[in-house]
Amino acid sequence: MEDYSDADFLDSDYTSTASFSIKKDEILDGESSKYQIEKFLGKGAFGKVAQCIKLDTNEKVAVKIVEDKNDGILEMLMSQEIRKLDPDKNNLVRLIERFQHRGHICLALEMLDISIRDYMLDRKFKPLPISEIQTITRQVLVALNSLKSIGVVHTDISINNIMLVNHQLQPFKVKLIDFGLARPVWLLKELRGEIMQPVLYRAPEVILGLELNEAIDMWSFGCALTVMYLGNRKFPKTELEVISIIVKTQGQPSDHLLDSGIFSKVFFQKINDSSGSSWKLIRHAVREAANEDRFNINHPELKHIFECEDTQAFLWLLKQMLNVDPEKRINPSEALKSHFITKQNICRKINPIEKLPLLYFLKMLWQLEELSAKFKSTVKSREVGPQIDDSCSGDKKTLLC
Repeated sequence: MEDYSDADFLDSDYTSTASFSIKKDEILDGESSKYQIEKFLGKGAFGKVAQCIKLDTNEKVAVKIVEDKNDGILEMLMSQEIRKLDPDKNNLVRLIERFQHRGHICLALEMLDISIRDYMLDRKFKPLPISEIQTITRQVLVALNSLKSIGVVHTDISINNIMLVNHQLQPFKVKLIDFGLARPVWLLKELRGEIMQPVLYRAPEVILGLELNEAIDMWSFGCALTVMYLGNRKFPKTELEVISIIVKTQGQPSDHLLDSGIFSKVFFQKINDSSGSSWKLIRHAVREAANEDRFNINHPELKHIFECEDTQAFLWLLKQMLNVDPEKRINPSEALKSHFITKQNICRKINPIEKLPLLYFLKMLWQLEELSAKFKSTVKSREVGPQIDDSCSGDKKTLLC
């Protein structure tokens, strides 16, 4: 589980390394403007972020100072590609300009509010209402769809990199940030077997060493939505835990995936017998999976999930995002057509599921239709997502009244 008690962002007057030293009040010389550092906001994988005043306009901006020149060049190239997209229309952080300061590549960016992680931290990681999740989901899907249209993969989707623009003036208006690890999809295919994405958000194809594409972003976003919906839970900390949870909830990845994985043998053993060959979860992974509580279909909190059809529409979409097979995983364009995204007047109620374990939730996700029927609901599908009978009435509609 991530340690949500530790802040990710720094607030100091000075940041330095042996070869990288920048002070508060220092003036950064951009190509079109000068920027004076007010304070340091954060430290990322490849550099620091400073809150600055744009001296010609007195506008507050964020300047990312990339420590390693090679990383900076790649991020600069990616930012140039992403700049082809309208940042406001596509919910992407706006790049003001790129420049060099004392040999370091700098990116001047619009100043945003706080990350979803910090927003949740401020409210003690209580689950977000479905209505707020819908608003966030729609905007991030637009961002992912726009990136896919130009062949760019973010590779670092998390609640840290989804930011509120100005929560007081524009509640739950969000933008996707931090393209320091973004890669063109053609290059991503050459990075098969490399470690990327935080463990909590790491796609199974990354773990198993399969060929990679834009689908890894959708998996990560599904994990981020799970965090938003469940709040503070015991989330996986290792790849073994991730694989064990997948096997316990979705079942073992298909043989064609495991046959292609560079790292499949880390988690699975190939068995050859008279009937042919097959894969089997290795012993210590079996123990890891067995350590989880048995699924109780009568868990008192499960029924609350099925009281409102909006929740079921969300869960249907989440299930498609977390499909272990990247070829079957929903893409942003399809997800934007799902009923959860297109529906108006989403229920604002927070489901009281504060004690539902992560494993129960994910098992429920892969038994959605069966459990929906158990709680006197049925699921009816259209091309993308559940269909609602418009004749339904009442405060607590099911998928088909």
